Formats: sequence, C-alpha cells, structure tokens
Amino acid sequence: MKILAVATTLVLALVLIPDDPESTGGMPRVPQLSPEQQIFHGVLEGLYTDGVRNETVDLILRKGKAGDYVHFVRGCPLCNPTLDAVLHYRQRPEFANRKSRCDTFGPGLSKELRARLASPDQKTRLDVVHTLITRWMGRRVAQLRLTDEERRGWEIDMAKRRKKGMAILRATRASGQMEEWGAITDCAICDGSNDALRPVTKKKVGGKKK
Repeated sequence: MKILAVATTLVLALVLIPDDPESTGGMPRVPQLSPEQQIFHGVLEGLYTDGVRNETVDLILRKGKAGDYVHFVRGCPLCNPTLDAVLHYRQRPEFANRKSRCDTFGPGLSKELRARLASPDQKTRLDVVHTLITRWMGRRVAQLRLTDEERRGWEIDMAKRRKKGMAILRATRASGQMEEWGAITDCAICDGSNDALRPVTKKKVGGKKK
C-alpha cells in the first residue's frame, strides 16, 4: 500500500511540475509529455477532480462475457492510456493525515450520468463515456495553453490515433470477438479525445446527434 501511495504521489507530481516560467511569459506550463502520458494524466486528473466513486468506476470498467472491458477498444492507442488511468484510479490509496477518511476530491458524477452508465444499453453507456472523456481531456488541453501551431499538431496526432482505433474497432466487430460492439460504429474514447481539441456538434455513439 505504501508503494502504491508513493507511485500515485509521483504521478500527480509529474502533472503539476511547471516548465521554465520565463519561456511562457511568467506563467508556468504543463511539461511536454508524450500523447499517451497526456491522455493518462488528463483522465486521471479528471477522475480525481470529479471525485468519481468506486461504484461508478466499476460501471466504466464493466466487462463482457469474454472478460474484455466493453467500453474500451482493445489495442486502441487512445483507449489504452485511458483504461490505464481508470484502473490506476480504482486502486488509489486514501489521502494521508486527514481528519476524515477520503481518497478523492470532487462530489462524484451526477445522478443522471450514473444512471446512464448503469444502463443495459451499450450505446447509452458509451455516450456517457464520450461525455466524460471530452470533459476531462478538455480540461487538460486548457491547462496546456497550446499555441495555434501546437493545437494543430495535437489535432493531427489525435486524428491519426482515432483512425487507428477505428480500424481496430471495425476489425473487432467483423471478427465477432466482442458481441457488445456488434452495433457500435464509433469509439467513444477516440471521439471524446478529439472533440476536446476541436469542439464540434457532439454526436452520440452510433452516429446519432444529441
């Protein structure tokens, strides 16, 4: 438990260490990290900020008959770091030296989102996942204070990762390996990560507009 606590502290410390203030006009910036690290930190910080409760996390980590996580496309370059962050958060230790026991910050997700995550309908749940990823990665992007050139670079990189994730999703659907994805045409995490960078009219998973 002590080792896990130290590891969590180090991960959060990496998120908060600023770059040289002189290079950003006196304003510290989030350090340059790989896309995988940015996604991991963005999702992990989002979970802590919203104070997502364990029972809600378990809904996000729902598994299918074959034991796969049904809200994540296995092998997708955007889903993988997202899943790692959620799993890491689920194993978080309690905060030390607090008067009352706690292990997160925010009040938890709304009753509506929790109810939709518990829905038996896959598309309904994935729509919530899309909403959460867009929110959490949107916060991360805002913290980065990207220049126009940097934002464009992110958009290109994320679009490439989404393209790869969608190709994996199509192959998964065609193979029938995960029956839960049979009628799903979009990766909620891919779309959410991209929408956080390039605000557009949001769509529900499956192509239906909200």
